[in-house]
Amino acid sequence: IPQGRIIVYTLVYKDVLAILKSKATVPSLICIGAALVAMHGSSPVGIFLLCMPTYYFVAYSGMYDYKYAQERFYLSLPVSRSEWVLSRYLSCLLVAFATLLLAFAAGSAGSFLGLPVRAPEAVDTVLAIFASCLTTGISLPFQFRLGYDKTRWINFIVMIVNSAAVSAAREMMRPENSIVTERVTSLIMLSSIVAIALAVQAVSFAVSCALFAHREF
Repeated sequence: IPQGRIIVYTLVYKDVLAILKSKATVPSLICIGAALVAMHGSSPVGIFLLCMPTYYFVAYSGMYDYKYAQERFYLSLPVSRSEWVLSRYLSCLLVAFATLLLAFAAGSAGSFLGLPVRAPEAVDTVLAIFASCLTTGISLPFQFRLGYDKTRWINFIVMIVNSAAVSAAREMMRPENSIVTERVTSLIMLSSIVAIALAVQAVSFAVSCALFAHREF
């Protein structure tokens, strides 16, 4: 395995350990539990809550780098700036998918035990991925260009707007909603949403690489 790839994996591992040891772990678990309860009650707020762990990760990982001046340390490693940017995007995707996996497992177990919870459905999962990708896709370029300290409120605003918009979309996509047609809830539509989310990540990654390449420390 190339050394640069090993360092990228190591940086992802470092990001995951940092978020697990941070104060964001407990709020993230609470949000997941609350999301399962909200979904049981057919509330679109559930998708908003499933995006919170990804938001916490973006915020806390940036704060960690800023607080301990990790950015200068990373630049001393035998890894390019683009590979460092890639590691952060991979970490965000890992957190988003891990959140959904945990929510599905906990929701399924809770439903089996008769608790008032529901595991995310296909539409919930796709929209949560979409919202998480939008949050990171918009926030990270600002963070890589301006640093954490100057983008804290940008991250928060982006997360609120994106999650609220996707939650509204979930409400519109319910079968009982007269606006919705069978085509809207089809596999093709859901696959298209995932493709758009990944495209947003790809474009955001390219922008972040370009911005971070010219950033001075």
